[in-house]
Amino acid sequence: MSASTSRHMQPAMLPYLITIAAATAWLPLGALAEIVAGCDSCSDLALCQVLSASDVPRFECVCPEGYHGDGLTCFVVNATWADSWTDALPGSDAELAKRDPTSEPSTQPCGIIYVTPSGTGNGAAASPASIVAAFSTYASSERNLIRVGTGTYTITSTLKMRVSGLVVEGGWTAVGSTWTKSTANAASTRLNIDPAGQSDPNGQGYHMGFDCSGQSGFTISDMTINVQTAGTTWRPDGSRGASIYGLYLGQASNFRRVRLVSTNGKAADGATGTNG
Repeated sequence: MSASTSRHMQPAMLPYLITIAAATAWLPLGALAEIVAGCDSCSDLALCQVLSASDVPRFECVCPEGYHGDGLTCFVVNATWADSWTDALPGSDAELAKRDPTSEPSTQPCGIIYVTPSGTGNGAAASPASIVAAFSTYASSERNLIRVGTGTYTITSTLKMRVSGLVVEGGWTAVGSTWTKSTANAASTRLNIDPAGQSDPNGQGYHMGFDCSGQSGFTISDMTINVQTAGTTWRPDGSRGASIYGLYLGQASNFRRVRLVSTNGKAADGATGTNG
């Protein structure tokens, strides 16, 4: 194989593409295992480029064209975002791409909403919002990235997704206005949702954690969702029991759930029927 030739491996279980650019005809089995393990740290959007396919392989995570980041995290920077970074990072897009994308200064891109369990602010890095406000007030087609800080959230209403393309990403920790991401924090980002019961037009009752109905192109990642874990005995019409949904996906399309754990309580039994 010539040095200009590349080999592509895209196993069904891997969310990233591995490119081996080294001029080698054989890839040792041990090296392959090490590459796959190392590439696991890449962003789901990134290319894992193998620089050396020897017994001690070297590789790097590379964001695709149109994205910025270090390969561990990749994100889009549009004109609106670039303007908002002018004071914090003067210079060109190339300079912006060199910064650590998992650490945000206080002047963050206007496309991001930061939330914490105790947040009451407007969603800025230095003034995080509540997760309820992020969904109900701040999320929009221009502000469509919600970064969820670690901790336990107590939520008493359904989180309704109102725009397509929303990215809801747990695993973030904040020190002052500096936010850092780790997928290892997924289990430490816990949403305990106990929403009130609702009824559809046919009188069927339900409790719903996330309402994603009708939306497309969204991602929910790196968190644990517990919905009505104590169960429910509610019967909206006195006879039919109520259902419990962690994520309701009716008419939703092209969505992604990454490192997401969802636990629902027991739905309500219907009323006992009469003997025949």
